[in-house]
Amino acid sequence: MPHLTIEVSDNLRQPLAQAGLLAAAHHALLDSGVFDGPDVKSRLVWCDEFLVGRNGTAEGFVHASLELLSGRTDAQRRQLSDAVVQALAARLPQGSGVPVQVSCDVRDMNRDGYAKAIHTD
Repeated sequence: MPHLTIEVSDNLRQPLAQAGLLAAAHHALLDSGVFDGPDVKSRLVWCDEFLVGRNGTAEGFVHASLELLSGRTDAQRRQLSDAVVQALAARLPQGSGVPVQVSCDVRDMNRDGYAKAIHTD
């Protein structure tokens, strides 16, 4: 735990090819001091079909969803959300010509309903 999913509009694929978005957000969580390193799981998903406001595909987005086991304080959730947004925004290239909305939502998962197993060979 936690699980970080970053969704990115496909119109940003070319300008972000080497931006390191996933690594930046992942390391922001590792550096937060809130989690043990092996527990942080991150992934990036390209959104091929999307619309943003009235401008359709003329704008882009980078949205992170961070799922945590319940029990974190509001201050911790805000700290993590801010850290992820700052890490993502810092990796956006300048001069791409595409306005980009960067956001993060932190959601609690029910601790009693969460199961985890580690399989090793």
